[in-house]
Amino acid sequence: MDSARDRHTLEIVDAEELLALEHVDQEGYICRGCAARVIPSAYRPENKVRPYFKVHDEHQEDCDVEAELKLVAKGKKQRLRTRDGFPGSYPDRLILRDYRNVVGLEDGANLPVGGPHGWPSGGRGGAPSIKNCPRSAGTIRPICRTFIRYPHDRDLPLHVPGIEQKIYMTVFKRFKWEPIEVFSGKRIFYAPIQWGRPEENEHYLQITLSAGAAADNRLKQPYRVRIEWADWGPGRRTAVNSELEIAREESIKETKAGHKEKKGYVFFIGDQDAADPTLFHVHDHRLICALVDEIRYPPRK
Repeated sequence: MDSARDRHTLEIVDAEELLALEHVDQEGYICRGCAARVIPSAYRPENKVRPYFKVHDEHQEDCDVEAELKLVAKGKKQRLRTRDGFPGSYPDRLILRDYRNVVGLEDGANLPVGGPHGWPSGGRGGAPSIKNCPRSAGTIRPICRTFIRYPHDRDLPLHVPGIEQKIYMTVFKRFKWEPIEVFSGKRIFYAPIQWGRPEENEHYLQITLSAGAAADNRLKQPYRVRIEWADWGPGRRTAVNSELEIAREESIKETKAGHKEKKGYVFFIGDQDAADPTLFHVHDHRLICALVDEIRYPPRK
């Protein structure tokens, strides 16, 4: 499983978020769709594989996580949204929360200001459900996964602070092998990552994308993303660096296996440099992620 719930707050946690934690609570997570315990796995940077949650107990009978896997497979091929809405859970907004202590939660757990995303309709006493439940996301990663998984439903609503566009299709912007563009507003930009290792120092981590101005079928001016981490702690630095390296390795492996349609993509919200439009600056670790998959583009009707 690529995500689970914090058993204390019922917050949905991406497995990649474990990379930033100094201590990972092996007893602290449950299935997104039921109360089954799940175990954090492969979250140490030296593991060199993408973190995940492993099911320790059997899923409860009414758990709908298995149904979600089938929904994703179906959503790759056809439209799922009907007059009755979308048949599963998806993030419809990004909320970057500040944390505070909340009196009354067991173990002194922290709850994000504004309430938890993905809170089950039955409250703390009910089992979580993924059905018909738009939710908020605390990073762009689950939003990017939704963009990839449901290509025929990119007219789903999406609200991201600082971005004027309000549906998945227009919030996202792909960099191509085209002349460098100066953008008037922010988007969730994305492009394949190059296989070379990033430039790294105490002030930033800089990656080069496989997109930008080309000539003679060669990339001459690639877009670059500079992650400004001078003020970050070691946990955040390690998490972002590890996720990018894992995506780079996964992408190489998929290509060598003959799966050329699967690429490593970097997604980010950043500021375009005023002097050098090929360069974007990212200041928040929650506004960048790297995923390896096939991104489909159905013909518009």
